[in-house]
Amino acid sequence: MSLTTETHAIVLERRPLREHDRRIVVFTKELGKLELIAKGTQKISSKLAGSLEPLSEIRLHIARGRFDRVIGSVMLHSLAGLRNNLDAFAAANFLAQVVTRLTQPNHPDLELFTSLRQSLLDMDAQPEQASPIVRRFLWKLFTLLGLQPRLDICARCGKDLGQESYYSADAGGALCAKCAKEQVGAFALPDDVRQQLLALHTLDTEVIPREANDLVAKVIEQTLRVQLGAKLPTEYFWVQMRKVK
Repeated sequence: MSLTTETHAIVLERRPLREHDRRIVVFTKELGKLELIAKGTQKISSKLAGSLEPLSEIRLHIARGRFDRVIGSVMLHSLAGLRNNLDAFAAANFLAQVVTRLTQPNHPDLELFTSLRQSLLDMDAQPEQASPIVRRFLWKLFTLLGLQPRLDICARCGKDLGQESYYSADAGGALCAKCAKEQVGAFALPDDVRQQLLALHTLDTEVIPREANDLVAKVIEQTLRVQLGAKLPTEYFWVQMRKVK
């Protein structure tokens, strides 16, 4: 006999499974990331399908067993504002895919859940701010998962960065001038930008000069690519959407 449980969840991904079912990936407040089977949700008559849309915030009822199953769900937030902005919707799906790829199943993380939920709500309220919201979330995600690059000292030699610092995601963070010469792809990281990265959790991105904001984005995007090992399908779509504007 399977046990049942109830949890607060955000739907990250939804994929077809056999003829009528779907496999749902959610990040939950109490249980962390879960992969679930939602039986019959490809049928037009399914009562569950509407509340299991990707990015939805739901109250989820699960039957635990060899294969965890969705037995009920209640919509809490559908994020209609976000869904009506194609750029923000693409950015949010990109964010959801990153969480899916970088987190392990059954590892509860309340701070990560709270940050993910708030980032989606912020994009829903201010879809035009999707890009800085995603960057801020990704930087915090690196910290929560123990993946944040080293920025206080040289990531290669461990010495002080000196007057000139550089950055290489492959090397694990900031580099001194000597180590940067030996690292392919390292680029200059001015001290003011490095300080803004260190303060990114609380810093208002609107006050960062455009030139610095571009460098902040470059650091975050390169760090993410190293951690993932490849681009996500949604990343290309998001980049193309930003070019349209």
